[in-house]
Amino acid sequence: MSWPSLLVLVRHVESEGNVRTPAERAAYEVSTHAYPVTELGRRQGEITGEWNVLAGGQMGVGAGDNGRRPGGGPRTDSDPATFGTYVRDYKANSSQLARALGRPIRDQVTSVRAADFTTPQALELVNGEILTQWLMRGARRMIGQLAPEPRSLFNGSTGGRNATGRMFDADISRASRLWVIVSDTGSNAPERVLPVFVHAELAGPGGAVPLGSLTPIDASGLRAAASPASDRIALKNSSRLVYDISGRGFTRFRGTFDLDNDRAEIGSTLNPSVRFFVFDAEPNMDRLLPPAADPALPVPAPVTSVRAVVERIFWTALGRAPSPLERQAAEAAIADRGRAPRPEPDAVADLLWAVLMKPEFQLIF
Repeated sequence: MSWPSLLVLVRHVESEGNVRTPAERAAYEVSTHAYPVTELGRRQGEITGEWNVLAGGQMGVGAGDNGRRPGGGPRTDSDPATFGTYVRDYKANSSQLARALGRPIRDQVTSVRAADFTTPQALELVNGEILTQWLMRGARRMIGQLAPEPRSLFNGSTGGRNATGRMFDADISRASRLWVIVSDTGSNAPERVLPVFVHAELAGPGGAVPLGSLTPIDASGLRAAASPASDRIALKNSSRLVYDISGRGFTRFRGTFDLDNDRAEIGSTLNPSVRFFVFDAEPNMDRLLPPAADPALPVPAPVTSVRAVVERIFWTALGRAPSPLERQAAEAAIADRGRAPRPEPDAVADLLWAVLMKPEFQLIF
């Protein structure tokens, strides 16, 4: 492993503001924060955003998309992998792990960062659920034991202070069952947000059938509407519905995903952020993935030998090879002697944790 020969730092993707003259910008009747991105800018967003998603983050292509096509019409296709609300961690919901690592509460004034762990911080890093799950997933992926996770057929969102309905039209021609997932992604008051499908229907060669005419095999995601209507399906915020459509010949699932809330309370009161997904296989609720897209950067090949795992961890985390004593201890720790001298996922996760807790790693990162 060697140091990279090229580093690309992206401050923001290219927009119309970068290619227009000062005179053109002055006459352009669009506020600067709403400039549409150029084709080059969209590709820049795809490259940086797709890698960010693979690394576990979320990134938006541009604030001006607002659920519309570049030509101005409403979008009915799935959001790309890079389309999202959050760009940087400080805009995302905080977690116990983030707070344990020093992220302050939003309205808290912090002038000095403590040098010593508090008991809750120490417990979060030693035995916290979030870090434990990340390390186990990383260990399984590193040694090639992480099963592929289902990707959705479609994903789309609605939200913000001026939330509007999100039209959708998904290809379900190969599906025998549909999992419809609603996930809250940061609303101010998730329990008060009221998602709804409007004019949702399943279409095929034999015509269109309203979604409301089908009985879901898992109806836990349905919400009792205050004013029921035949063309509206009330949904719980953060929920799932499962439909059996085998043998029906449906090819399209289309309609509008909207909110039942009064527009007057959506504004800054609720500031909703809700995303929905359509799957044709049982999804992993902890990792609701967008439709398949080739990653911008290749995923490293799995390593299957004990020595290779130790090399990968030390070079990636510390930028150096392990010392003879470190190598001996690490190889002995991760070998599964009950089967063969091959890596054991639990032990690899433990080694990852031990290296991440080293002051040397924390100094680098």
